[in-house]
Amino acid sequence: MSLIAPNTLTVLGTYKCTAACKECCFECGPHLNQRVPLEDIIAFIKEGKETFETLRGVVFSGGECFLLGNDLVEAVKCASSLGLNTRCVSNGYWASTTQAAKRRIEPLRNAGLKELNFSTGNDHQEFVPFDNIVNGAIQAARFGIKVIIVVEGFENSTFKYEDAVNHPELKDFMSRDQHRYNIRIINNVWVPFFKEREIVPLDIAKRNYKSMDSFEGCDNILTNLALTPNMQLASCCGITMEHIREMKIGEFKSESLEELYNKQFEDFLKLWIWVDGPERIYHFATTKAPTLRFDATITHNCQACAVIYGNESVKEVIFKYWSEIKDEVLFRYYVKRKYYLQAVKIS
Repeated sequence: MSLIAPNTLTVLGTYKCTAACKECCFECGPHLNQRVPLEDIIAFIKEGKETFETLRGVVFSGGECFLLGNDLVEAVKCASSLGLNTRCVSNGYWASTTQAAKRRIEPLRNAGLKELNFSTGNDHQEFVPFDNIVNGAIQAARFGIKVIIVVEGFENSTFKYEDAVNHPELKDFMSRDQHRYNIRIINNVWVPFFKEREIVPLDIAKRNYKSMDSFEGCDNILTNLALTPNMQLASCCGITMEHIREMKIGEFKSESLEELYNKQFEDFLKLWIWVDGPERIYHFATTKAPTLRFDATITHNCQACAVIYGNESVKEVIFKYWSEIKDEVLFRYYVKRKYYLQAVKIS
């Protein structure tokens, strides 16, 4: 099998968080204290850079990566010194004032941080007000850091994308400040994990078999290698990753990164997900078993991934019929691999 290699490392340094959002995909919260020591984060980044020519960036997420304190600054500095792009994902708890935001961001800017993503929305604001996001985003933008504000999206949310873009201070900044082009605000799907909670998805987010033409391969799996707080390596950092046993590929340092990473290519389903995406695979299963129905409540491809790995009926059908499509999938794998490696300039 001709292999690809990751372009991104994700460091999930801790699942501890100042928030305890009801629909958190990793079930993070203030009660979780396990974290990756700085020396292991540095070792992960350095080995990744030495091993994979394709590597272009490192993402620091969690949990709340800012709870790593100065370790986060040192890790960003390490990645930057190796020529890698760096991104942090945060809820912005640390930006309660303009000065507080500046104090936390300046050392990261000096360490080489290129991008800062803020997660916000209905659930987040129970713990972190949107004013914090505004403070952090504006200060980061003025430091020359690219900022993305991601607003959780669902129809019955009391705080919506429109509320974010119309925040008076942010709106004023975005209308006339010279650094305004460093900030983007996007509306993202908020995925429900608990059936007893009524979350009405955005119309544009609803995904079913009628949307089949829009379903694409997953560009997270196989191209993003994640390190979790319990020192496990994962095939991706997708939102259902902690709910899929097969996404864990081994303990960091038990073998080399290259050996652990390459073991994934013994799993045809992961190749298939990279090529066609989990929704197409799920749909394939429903065409082979009339008793199966595509779940119309799915709003995100990671949810479909959890189904094809976790639903025994769906998994049984996939295992029974995968050989029918094997050659076609492998052909598309080699084609996609060619363009992927060209994009990262690896022959």
